[in-house]
Amino acid sequence: TATRRTALVSRDCPALVLRALRERGWEIRPCDEHDVGVHVGGNTLHWKLKRYFPSEMVGVEHGVNVNHFPHSQLITRKDSLHRQLSRLRVVYGAQVYWFAPLTFGLPHELGKFLAYCDSLKGEQPLWICKPARLSQGRDIYLLREPSQLKKCPTLSVVQRYIDDPHLVAGYKFDLRLYVLVTSLTPLRVYLYTDGLARFSTAPYDTADISNNFSHLTNCTINKKTDTGPHPTIPPTSATTSATSPTAPSTRRPIPARTLCRSCSATAAAQSSVCRSCGLTYGTLVSTRRHSGGECVH
Repeated sequence: TATRRTALVSRDCPALVLRALRERGWEIRPCDEHDVGVHVGGNTLHWKLKRYFPSEMVGVEHGVNVNHFPHSQLITRKDSLHRQLSRLRVVYGAQVYWFAPLTFGLPHELGKFLAYCDSLKGEQPLWICKPARLSQGRDIYLLREPSQLKKCPTLSVVQRYIDDPHLVAGYKFDLRLYVLVTSLTPLRVYLYTDGLARFSTAPYDTADISNNFSHLTNCTINKKTDTGPHPTIPPTSATTSATSPTAPSTRRPIPARTLCRSCSATAAAQSSVCRSCGLTYGTLVSTRRHSGGECVH
């Protein structure tokens, strides 16, 4: 006989989740906060929109699955993630945890931030300030000096801005990948095969730090732009050429470039062939992307 599968869901459970459970044969029951951890036989799933508190996890019975791990906010909140990375750098060294930009938590590290800026002796790097608990690009802004910091009613982080990012046709982008973590001990992570590429809607320009359409890739921000559709990457030999609409005069010309599909390195006009993947790449591409004509990803 088939194993019984019961999903105990909170009353604010989104309709999409309910539909997915029904399509997969789960019996759905509403539950209250105090029902967390109760095993009703077979496979039991507890689903709630908000995070679980440690006290709710104490009495979880064997065979019960929950949709949040306790203390997940340690890596999902910007200020908490900064603290965790700072501790890991102390334990394992900056050579291992080098990938995060220089960050200061505000307001408790404001003094450190001001002292660091004073030590730069005239250098004026770009900084980006983000509220710790907000999402969708809300209240994010760039600044050149500490005097441009705005009063924020909540905790924030200020980070050294990466002012030379990889661009696609002159526009900023980011890649959102989706993973499912089913176990922490042992660590078990599933990576979804599809992802999402998000683009800014104005050409990247550090001269105008007030233009969020140029510096942020959040969909909630860029859906409000009035600059028109994104430009397309010029077609390569593997694509069919098509006539594209004339770009607005405010946009700078898009240089002819190709993209290595194996490592996503942008190739300039002067190019070579990668012996590993057979695709064209530019000689100006960093050697950490390609080495001796071979992909090193």
